[in-house]
Amino acid sequence: MKVLWNSVAAMLLLDAVLVAGGAVYLQATDRLDGQRVRDAIDIFKPTIAEQQAMEQQAAVLAEQAEQQRQQLAHLEAVAQGPVTTRDRLTERQVGDELAAMNIDRLKEDTRAIQRQVELEQRKLTEQKARLDAERASFEQQVREYEQQRTDADFQLAVQLYEKLPAKQVKQIFLTLIDDGQPERVVGYLAAMQLRSAARVLKEFKAGSEIDVAADLIERLRARGIEIANGLVATSQ
Repeated sequence: MKVLWNSVAAMLLLDAVLVAGGAVYLQATDRLDGQRVRDAIDIFKPTIAEQQAMEQQAAVLAEQAEQQRQQLAHLEAVAQGPVTTRDRLTERQVGDELAAMNIDRLKEDTRAIQRQVELEQRKLTEQKARLDAERASFEQQVREYEQQRTDADFQLAVQLYEKLPAKQVKQIFLTLIDDGQPERVVGYLAAMQLRSAARVLKEFKAGSEIDVAADLIERLRARGIEIANGLVATSQ
């Protein structure tokens, strides 16, 4: 095998030497130049018809390759099984149902958020209304208290009640309470000296009168707390 390769290499080398020698000879004898070399190369170029035929053959081969690719794609699709119109409609229906479910869930979430916001708004409105009512009631009580303190007739009535016997003052207060004016009685008691007010309240001795006295004392206590809180809030 080595001898064979050596022989082939020797023959190729000999051919190269002969070609090179021939070229040197042709050039030396003024039979070979660049133009003749190009002319010789042109001899081996294909003609226009041959070139067009080669291009047409290449186009045919490309078209055949594309057809084979399409056939392979079709075979792969067939291998996966036929997709019927019913299957396509089922897939579209499933997609539509999923989209509708997502839309419904989004709408429900939106409605839940709106309901929560409306509930919080109602709570805030109710709290504000309650606070406004309490503030208005307190301000009215403060105004009445201040008016009572500065009203000359009220002051004269308080002085009179302090001078009258406690039993008689009790009867007057019971009459005012029966007329639906318990707050007026509370105002008189609050304006009276502590000793005088206590002396009057001690006269409430009967069973029903004890309940009335307890109610008056509770109203006095609540009134004092409200006035004290109002004064603290005003000072702040």
